[in-house]
Amino acid sequence: MMVYEPFGIIFLKLLVVALLLFTNGFFVSFEYSLVSVRRSRIEQLASQGSIAAALVRRLLDQTDRYLAASQLGITMSSLGIGWIAEETVAHLLSAIVEKWQLVFVSNATINLVALVVAFMLVTGLHIVLGEQAPKIFAIRRAEVVSMLTSPAILWFERFFRPFTWTLASATRMVLRMVGIKAESAHQHMYSMEELKYFISESQKLGLLHPEQEEMALRALELATKEAKAVMVPRTRIVSIDENSNIEDFLKTFAQHPHARFPVHRQSTDNLVGYVRIKDILMALAHDPGVRQQSLKSFVKATMYVPENKRVGDLFVEMRDNRVQLAVVVEEFGGTSGIITLEEMAEEVVGRVGEALMHESASFRVVDERVIEVSGQMKLNELNKRLRVRLPERAEYETVAGFLLYELRAVPSAGTKYIHDYLEFTVTEMHGARISKVRVTKLT
Repeated sequence: MMVYEPFGIIFLKLLVVALLLFTNGFFVSFEYSLVSVRRSRIEQLASQGSIAAALVRRLLDQTDRYLAASQLGITMSSLGIGWIAEETVAHLLSAIVEKWQLVFVSNATINLVALVVAFMLVTGLHIVLGEQAPKIFAIRRAEVVSMLTSPAILWFERFFRPFTWTLASATRMVLRMVGIKAESAHQHMYSMEELKYFISESQKLGLLHPEQEEMALRALELATKEAKAVMVPRTRIVSIDENSNIEDFLKTFAQHPHARFPVHRQSTDNLVGYVRIKDILMALAHDPGVRQQSLKSFVKATMYVPENKRVGDLFVEMRDNRVQLAVVVEEFGGTSGIITLEEMAEEVVGRVGEALMHESASFRVVDERVIEVSGQMKLNELNKRLRVRLPERAEYETVAGFLLYELRAVPSAGTKYIHDYLEFTVTEMHGARISKVRVTKLT
């Protein structure tokens, strides 16, 4: 018969294990709350006088340091659990079995089985109470958890700073040996599918409305699109000559009420900048006699980008350079189209601002089976509106492009094309450009 520790000692060790489980969960919850909390919300609370939010903001400014301290706490707690819990629980189980003579086997067998059961039990408790539950709770209540846990983490990091600094330095040295920059070691790049999954899960958990989920998904897709996919093509550009005066500009504006117009030198293949209607109206308000003044003093610099420029990168560049209109150029240097910040925003939130003035022209319901659309309407937008699945290919973006691809020829007014149960009729042409199309449901 083996000699076991007194029950009081075992009970005390179990209390220590419970404390270590709580400590492990505490550090885990801090770690996930810090990486999940919205900085904008913390900034707002801090500006309103919240001391706890101000502390979280301080920790967010030095994320690496405090996440390292959190990892140290998790590691120490986990090692403590493994060191104390398994042997203690195994002794307890062995003592219970032997005392009550529940099985008639040797003590060695009892101890071995007890050790295996203890390992499984402690591992399960560690995963559920020390990892998963705190992690999920912290993600769903990141704001509250981060503010509750930050004070303790701050003091923990101060106490163990020499140790964490040594470990961090050793880590950076090892990473440099394998060619990884230390400043990028903590970064994690999520794939597009992972980001879409996070957004969908947030909607399922009630953190996002369905409309917000749709906009977030569209924003992700937009970031990877190329400029040519969202630009206004050259055939639709309304530009004005740089030698024109304000009077000429106002006549153009009366026919095409846009917020800004590209300015060309000799032809649209040489766009030199753009003019904002706001600047013209401000000048007229101060001096109505400026109508004969040249537009050159109102022209703002633009930027030139290739057709394959990623929209996400382009948006950042336009924002940083305070450029509201960019010129998209094709491989031979000619103008392929223009792109504005509004065009990008409309890809995410739908048509806004001045674009609403043209909504009826691009999509008009004739009756329950017939609609009329602009040839320049995006095919993916038509698919969404009609809830159909017309094939979307890299070769085209618009309804007109779809018809040209399928017909393999430039149509004339009255040309018909049937795809599945939809009949497309070209109703209006401007030269070689398909201007209006009638779409009829055949069934």
